[in-house]
Amino acid sequence: MTNTVISLKQVLVGDNETQQFNVMADFEVKAALGKKGTRNLDRLTALSIYGIGTHMDDLREQQQADPTCIGTVVGSAQGSMDSIVRFTYESLAYDKPDYVNPALFPNTVMNCAAGQSAIWHGLKGPNTTISAGELSGLAAIQYGLSLIENRYAKTLLVGGCEELSQTNKKAFSALAQQYNETEKFTEASVFFVMESAETAEQYGRTPIATVLSCLGGFNPEPSNAAALKSLIADGLQQADVTSDKVRAVSLGGLWPNAKEIERMCLAEVFDEHVLMIDAYEQYGNANSAHFTLQISALLDELQPGEIGVAYAQCIKGNTGMVVIRKEAV
Repeated sequence: MTNTVISLKQVLVGDNETQQFNVMADFEVKAALGKKGTRNLDRLTALSIYGIGTHMDDLREQQQADPTCIGTVVGSAQGSMDSIVRFTYESLAYDKPDYVNPALFPNTVMNCAAGQSAIWHGLKGPNTTISAGELSGLAAIQYGLSLIENRYAKTLLVGGCEELSQTNKKAFSALAQQYNETEKFTEASVFFVMESAETAEQYGRTPIATVLSCLGGFNPEPSNAAALKSLIADGLQQADVTSDKVRAVSLGGLWPNAKEIERMCLAEVFDEHVLMIDAYEQYGNANSAHFTLQISALLDELQPGEIGVAYAQCIKGNTGMVVIRKEAV
């Protein structure tokens, strides 16, 4: 793997920890982005545009020099569920399909957030949407690393985005009840600037972390400790890091019934002094954006030179992990 670094990060997350559904109460689309061009934006797309936009001042010089070298990778489990349901409702409820509001259709496409963000900010590099359920953020990072390593882009805005609406609140509630789990969800927009170390140096950006390894796996049985340990071992080997060098681990369990075995395995693999960080307990389940939220929480706890691991698993059995080294405060 090339020496890929994280230069900047921006985290927007629901801030009411006492509720089952934590929204960003102070985020209003027109107030955040202005009135022009926002009439037909859904909340998910607006959150993506705003999250990416917080980085654009730092990328302006590079963008002006070569507009095609900056791209974006957005992790999204299903796109905007609210937009999909609204469009489907109009299609079924009205007498004729030509009465459906055509302006609603673009928001139903999964890559709407990534595409609109690129148009809004003039990003002319690779534009990708990655869907991998609750591991969408991990898959976005993994794909972004591949793009940089194969020189399809010099700099990428990589992240995950999740909205909360009445529609997906109902869907998330039904999912939690199906698995007999607690309802604790949050909306979030988390984006990193990922690039080669050489590009960061060229434009005067100080890396806050280096990605040492990133890989995915599959564990159909949450109680299968051997699969989890094997994934961790492979990730550490790929990063050329021994378990005793790891300072902190970001837990991946979004569902409490998967956490007991996870904590037990991680305690066996790592030194007893390793700090365990639980983004779920801190923020809630951010679904598409959860893994990028885990990375952010991990970076907040590490000191320069320290190594951390972010482990992820979803209710369907997909797993993955990233090993990072903190470079700067």
